[in-house]
Parts: sequence; structure tokens; C-alpha cells
Amino acid sequence: MPVSLVVALSGAAGAAARYGLDVAFRRDAHHVPWVTFVINVGGSFLLGAVVALLDAHPNPHPALRPAVTIGLLGAFTTLPCRSRPTGCSTAVTSCPQPPTRSAVWPPGWLR
Repeated sequence: MPVSLVVALSGAAGAAARYGLDVAFRRDAHHVPWVTFVINVGGSFLLGAVVALLDAHPNPHPALRPAVTIGLLGAFTTLPCRSRPTGCSTAVTSCPQPPTRSAVWPPGWLR
């Protein structure tokens, strides 16, 4: 199986895990987003622990490190802003939109 597919599948699992925690521990709009804080800090700690563990073992499977670090824990700690309620600050009424194609590509570049 290609490494990119393993990273994509593990990323889907990480995003689903974060979404599940967001749904299970919903917060009131007037309180501190502790779930987001715990997910980000805990996921970052796990990321450091996994990297140290994989560095201690000389021959892990080639897809293991990218799958766990980039896919699973990367998606777990950085689920996008559109994942209300914890993705955006409560003061933000809408999430930022990506730039349009004309802002990214010079005119006439893609036809």
C-alpha cells in the first residue's frame, strides 16, 4: 500500500477522533474551550513521544512514522476551522475563506 494512502487513511482516523471528542464534550459558547486545549496539548505531547519512540527503534515500517505523525496526530491536532464549535473563536462569526483562483494564479495561467 502506498505511504500516501496510509497517511490519508490515518489522517481520516485522526480527524474523526477529534471530531468525536468535540461532539462528546460540547462546550457552552461562554466558556473556555478546554476540549480544544487538551486535544492540542495532548496531541502535541503524543507527537513528541511517538517521534522519540520511533527514533529509539532503528527499523520501523517505512509507512509507520508518516502515518502516525503526519496522518493520525497531524489531523488530530489540526482539524480545520470549519469544525465548529471549537475550531473558531466564539468572537468569530465566520471562518476565513480560501483565496479565489484569481488571487492565487496569474491571469491566463489555467485555462
